[in-house]
Amino acid sequence: MNKLKSLLLPCALFMVYGSTAQNYVIQETNIDPQKNLSQFIYAAKRCEAVLEKRSPVTSLAFSNNSTMTNNFINALSDKFVSNFPPSKIADYGPVIERTAVNDRDKIVKLTYALFAADQRSTDKYVQVVVFFDKASPSPKILDIQVKNKADMGMMNITEREIVNLKKKPEPEKKSTPAKKKSAGKK
Repeated sequence: MNKLKSLLLPCALFMVYGSTAQNYVIQETNIDPQKNLSQFIYAAKRCEAVLEKRSPVTSLAFSNNSTMTNNFINALSDKFVSNFPPSKIADYGPVIERTAVNDRDKIVKLTYALFAADQRSTDKYVQVVVFFDKASPSPKILDIQVKNKADMGMMNITEREIVNLKKKPEPEKKSTPAKKKSAGKK
């Protein structure tokens, strides 16, 4: 009975924390939106699917300059899944868009983070960093990195980023009342 109680307490705490927390995806890139940005974002999300082992490695388009091996990708996958299990990523909330500061490479960073309701910083996150071949106009992957709190420390979001996510209510349009047809005299 004591073992059951010791198991139920952490589960209950996790459920309470999970119900008061907010999931965000922080998307950073330095690719010009007019130059196939959506293709690069899609390629980065394919990398996430490979790291979660939902897609095969062969679904990724690697650059000829890439030195990544299957063993390296498997190690990245283990790091990704151990830091943020795929079950937590499925129901992610709003996307916070940022500009990545990196002039040397074409880069897309996808950070999956869990913030407490009253906090603007967290150590519960994992980041997938995808470097693309700068010479290629299409998204050819040069390198993939997985980062977490041990690599980067705390992840922060600003109040302004949260406010920008909230949609402003649309003003109500005033409708003109329809004219009633008058019944003719008989």
